[in-house]
Amino acid sequence: MFTNRFLNLFVVALLLVGFALVVRESVFKASDISGADQSFHTPPMSNYQPVDPVFHTPPMSNYQPNDPAFHTPPMSNYQPNDPVFHTPPMSNYQPLD
Repeated sequence: MFTNRFLNLFVVALLLVGFALVVRESVFKASDISGADQSFHTPPMSNYQPVDPVFHTPPMSNYQPNDPAFHTPPMSNYQPNDPVFHTPPMSNYQPLD
């Protein structure tokens, strides 16, 4: 009985070691960048030139809305479309069968 248990543990240990080696090999292959395109890289931002140097985002200090008459109404006088409808509480939730 001891031999059978030892044999089973030995086989499991071999499988774990084999699995660890396979995973380790795949990690090494994934991290190897020698086959990657070395000519491509993200340029440093220190020499970044915008496409259109004339364009810039205007400061917000002189912001004028398109339609000064339009504004979002305050929520204090909010009236729902249908005052009868409400979301039922979850305390009495019964799932469908």
